Amino acid sequence: MSENLEITRLAFVILAKSHSPTLLNPDFLIRKNIIDEDWKVDSYTFTTEKLSQVVYQNGIIINVNFDQIYFQQNIEETFSQDEILIDDIIIKYLDVLPHVNYTGIVINIVGHILFDSNTEVENYLSNSIFRPGDWKKFLDQQPTMSANLIYKFQDHQISVSVESVQVSKTNEDAAVKKPAILFNCHIQRDFKEYNNNDERLKMIKDRVTDWDIDVNNLIQLINQFVINKD
Repeated sequence: MSENLEITRLAFVILAKSHSPTLLNPDFLIRKNIIDEDWKVDSYTFTTEKLSQVVYQNGIIINVNFDQIYFQQNIEETFSQDEILIDDIIIKYLDVLPHVNYTGIVINIVGHILFDSNTEVENYLSNSIFRPGDWKKFLDQQPTMSANLIYKFQDHQISVSVESVQVSKTNEDAAVKKPAILFNCHIQRDFKEYNNNDERLKMIKDRVTDWDIDVNNLIQLINQFVINKD
């Protein structure tokens, strides 16, 4: 098993009511100084009345529908907080459109732990996360194992899904599949109870600015408590 969680994706979902997807396009993002003009746009970019998406070749994805704005950064190398770009992009986007009815925020990280074999993955899941028992083999068949962990706090909720997967890794210029456990983690905060939109917007921007606190807590949860690593 690899030492710690390897993060491959960081995303922020800004929840909003009646937001117009047609606003999102590469020209808008450049004109409003949200994105650097030298960023290369990928072919998956499109704008429609129901859903719009801008994809950049550096791994940044932004998409918008009526009730959310989604910002994603793919992590190609080792995760480093200094390499994260989307927090500044989000703040600029919110500053350009402050009067949208924003209602909450979800911070999402996706990562995995690599294992040497499928058997090692199965043994870890069945012995460390699930209780031992005859359920692990029924009529000579072993089930596919996954889990959902939900932690409810006063002002937010953390959810972690756990499942076995195959991860593509480059080994001597060739892609190989490695067995792994995938962790898909969400921290959700809902600010709909606050009547003042300016107050909700400020609270969302504060969470974006301090995103590293939430993400480090998630990493600690998985490394120290779920996979029992120091």
